[in-house]
Amino acid sequence: MCGIFGIFQSNKSADQDIHNQIDGISRNINLVQKKNLIELLASPANITCLATRDDLSEIVNAYSERYEELHKSFSQSEHDIEYQLLHDRLLFARDISNFANEIGIEVNQNIFSIIATFNSINILEIRGRDSAGVLFRFVDKTTLKTYKSFTYKVANECGSLGDNVADIKSQILADASLKEALSQDHLRLDVIAHTRWASIGEISKANTHPVSYGEKSPAGYDYVYGVLNGDIDNYAQMLASYNITPPEEITTDAFTIPAVLHCEYSQNEDQLNTFRRFLTSTEGSTAVLEVNSFDPNKAHAGLRGSGQGLLVGVEEGFTALASEPYGLIQLTGNIVRLVSDGDTSGELIEIDIPSANIEVVSLTGETREINADSYENVEVTTRDINLDGFSHFFLKEVNQASNSFQKTIEHRLENLEDATNAILNEEELPAEILTKIKSGQINKVVVVGQGTAAIAAQATAKLLGAFLTISNCGVNLLSYFTTATELSGYGLRDDMSDTLLVAISQSGTTTDTNRTVDVVKDRGASVLCIVNRRQSDLTKKSHGVIYTADGRDAEMSVASTKALYSQIAAGIILSTYLVQNLLPQNLNKVNSILADLQLMPDKISSIVNGYFNDDLTKAKYIKAGTAALSKNNWSITGSGWNYIAAEEIRIKTSELCYKTISCDVTENKKHIDLSAEPFIVTCAAGLFGSAADDVAKECAIFASHEAYPVAIINVGENRFSAAKVCLEVPKVDHHLSFILSMVSGHLLSYTIAKLIDDHAVELRGIRKVLSAFAHDYDISWVDERGVSPLRKVLSESELDELVQVGESFTKYLSQDALVSILETSRSIKLYNAFQILLGKMRLTGSQSPHEFIVEVLNVLSDCIETLTRPIDAIKHQAKTVTVGISRSDDVLVRVPTVASILSEGVSRDSLTYPVLRSLKAIDLSIKNVLGITRYEVFGDDIQIVSKSGIASKMKSREDVRVKNIGSKVLVAKEQTVHVVRGNKDGFSVVLVPEVENGVTKGIVLLHCEFVDKLAGSEIKEMLEGYKNKYLALSSALSENGLDVGDEVLESFAPKELLINPIAWIVDQINSGG
Repeated sequence: MCGIFGIFQSNKSADQDIHNQIDGISRNINLVQKKNLIELLASPANITCLATRDDLSEIVNAYSERYEELHKSFSQSEHDIEYQLLHDRLLFARDISNFANEIGIEVNQNIFSIIATFNSINILEIRGRDSAGVLFRFVDKTTLKTYKSFTYKVANECGSLGDNVADIKSQILADASLKEALSQDHLRLDVIAHTRWASIGEISKANTHPVSYGEKSPAGYDYVYGVLNGDIDNYAQMLASYNITPPEEITTDAFTIPAVLHCEYSQNEDQLNTFRRFLTSTEGSTAVLEVNSFDPNKAHAGLRGSGQGLLVGVEEGFTALASEPYGLIQLTGNIVRLVSDGDTSGELIEIDIPSANIEVVSLTGETREINADSYENVEVTTRDINLDGFSHFFLKEVNQASNSFQKTIEHRLENLEDATNAILNEEELPAEILTKIKSGQINKVVVVGQGTAAIAAQATAKLLGAFLTISNCGVNLLSYFTTATELSGYGLRDDMSDTLLVAISQSGTTTDTNRTVDVVKDRGASVLCIVNRRQSDLTKKSHGVIYTADGRDAEMSVASTKALYSQIAAGIILSTYLVQNLLPQNLNKVNSILADLQLMPDKISSIVNGYFNDDLTKAKYIKAGTAALSKNNWSITGSGWNYIAAEEIRIKTSELCYKTISCDVTENKKHIDLSAEPFIVTCAAGLFGSAADDVAKECAIFASHEAYPVAIINVGENRFSAAKVCLEVPKVDHHLSFILSMVSGHLLSYTIAKLIDDHAVELRGIRKVLSAFAHDYDISWVDERGVSPLRKVLSESELDELVQVGESFTKYLSQDALVSILETSRSIKLYNAFQILLGKMRLTGSQSPHEFIVEVLNVLSDCIETLTRPIDAIKHQAKTVTVGISRSDDVLVRVPTVASILSEGVSRDSLTYPVLRSLKAIDLSIKNVLGITRYEVFGDDIQIVSKSGIASKMKSREDVRVKNIGSKVLVAKEQTVHVVRGNKDGFSVVLVPEVENGVTKGIVLLHCEFVDKLAGSEIKEMLEGYKNKYLALSSALSENGLDVGDEVLESFAPKELLINPIAWIVDQINSGG
């Protein structure tokens, strides 16, 4: 959802022989020596030495020339090392040198951190680029106190990858105070940075992270800064508990981090455990990084819940953190991943910045030893995530699609003499699941995904349904597709042991999918997943895992392409494997599919190569794309298998072009007002016989009703003459043709978006020319019809550009060629502006030339914003959305204690998620609920409204409306569950708040019989879920030199641990009682 980055340099000097080592680059050293040099230059001190060399440009140029000459002959391992030395070290050093020159200071180690931040945030922007921000904190190395802090932010809903970093860099270069701080050798620079995809709080600079809280010191810094990935679901309650009201302009939940930690750090010197308590108190899926000036030599980061990532890069000279491996791989290969195995687990890290020592601790306080074995094997390198000469990642990844497809199928197909078999191993499809299907124990296959993964899910479910719902053959396996959210929200049954869930996700961290897996698995379903990212959250939740492509198959564009094709390939392998094992009588059909499946990489390549290399083919795409811009409304249609392709092309075209687009079955379109959608793309590949005849007739109907039909058809197909443009794809088995329709549709989507963005590029050039006159109040103006009024102040090239762009735009606008993108009001303003700038119209009224130029600049900026199509970075969308549904409460409402409460008429919506979690935890200790008393709360008053069980015979002062006193006051105020012992009768009860719109409206009192004993692991689970009591107990015992072992926990009756305060429990343990 967002990208986190932080880098902290330690006190590490350069190696004494570093320059001698660098000289080895010119001596053609071997690969082992180059690898050693790469590791050596990972040190900020060492690479800074390289950046100071007078011969740096010569070294870089010579190595670049050598690389260009030889890189095509390198093996993969050679290529990785050569690329890393050139791009991650030599060019990085050059960037350090260039930045020092730009800002006007000597090269120093602090610039290393700035360049590292620029590079990492540029890459992490795929996680969301609504806004970005950095904190530069300078600490005096002698006094170890904060000297000064600087924050730079940008909130920009539209733009290309890299725009935000460019904006921040321009702010930095213009800041004289930062230049002064950077030039001082006695100051250490710490950096935290963030790129945001907004989920809570509007897109604004105030909501851009890092967010700060604290009183200003004379030096001008805040005490605490924090960044957040994910959502803190209980942020409002957390702030309220500290009586903190955010500034009106700040509406992000990230404000909770600095605000709460400021309050806690001001009272607690043990920052590690304080941060641990804070992280544990958050609800939701979160990853947090913070620095503070209470102790500027410490930094803390941690994650809690599923769906987030946080990795630590460890090198001599610095420690870095990022939410994705992409943010670290340029800097180091020594990467440790913080671990969270569920909704309430997690880990955190404390970094001692001067020494670079790190301590990794679980949320429950256990320390994890970090050594060489702790490093994660990150297969992706910076070579895998560069543009590789393409204008956009999207194009690069479509070009790589055939390779990804091949990697997915190559080890899963076996060619026999007369057949082709699909192969899945035990880790991919466990034999136990197959046995359950054969026996009929599993009779449903539900395939789920979200977004683009949902398209692959549709294809998998459709193929399964085509072959496996054949009851007279002994198999009655119902297969269907739905989105993960639809299944968890509206498709659950109490017992789903008859279901195989196939979950598809590129990243394996999509919250909507993962939480659906949790609730379905909890109801007994078996789970398989199709996923690209190795060791992701989804793989840990699944019984079987089918990986796509390989671990290096990174996808950077937000609009997914090659990952989708690979997911579909994996889904086909799974489907055909099941057919082989369940219905051998259908093997002929399966063999046809698998035989052509092996041809698909070449078929995909032929489409892509035609787009890149054949002028006639490219011209067809441009013709279709140009027509789209002149039509207000667009529609994508398809029938049968091609309806899946139509859905996917609709998604991609909508994502890339920022256009709401309809999708329909082709034959249904004529039943709708055809004039509503004059640009219609019909997917018709793989059709034959009367089906092809019918769809061709539909295209003719579209054309006769003034629509502009574009058809995606097989090579050699001649029935679609009514289509204005026919985009051809190769022939394959008709079950697979839709994949090739998608490839062609993706290229068309890209073409349209690129055509739109090209117009924005043209207008940017004119805006740049006119910006020079924005503050020229006496601009020279030639008021002569037929010539540009600016011809005396423009250079010849600028005048030529103005005339060329102005003429083409007035032509476009007069012909409604951009009607699909620019609204009429914008078009009129832009048309009139160009007419005046070209001398075809004159200024009217009292408007001065300067006022006109300012107005034109505003019009241009508005039109540029409207026309900009970044393609790789999509407005209001991130690569992977790691916030989403909270279906986990569905599991909680089935807990016996909760069920007892609901049976009394208590509304489910009045029980908050934290309350449900607490009830689930203490349910382990409750043997029976003997009676229930419900109270209604009226501000400070309270009255009983119902009683049941043993409570029905009890008399109480609250039988009438009276003032609320005792424990119920605390329950009403804190809105949390309390287990207490009655003052008069000594009976143990559970008090549960009913909350509506943030106000306590009632309290439920449970008269309970508790169990006498629980296992240590059960007690730990109980205390973890009840007021974080296990964490508090373990912290208190550790201060006394004691551990919380099972034997200690089991010596207590569970209710005593719930009811009594921590101090009492510690005293009992110390006294041996």
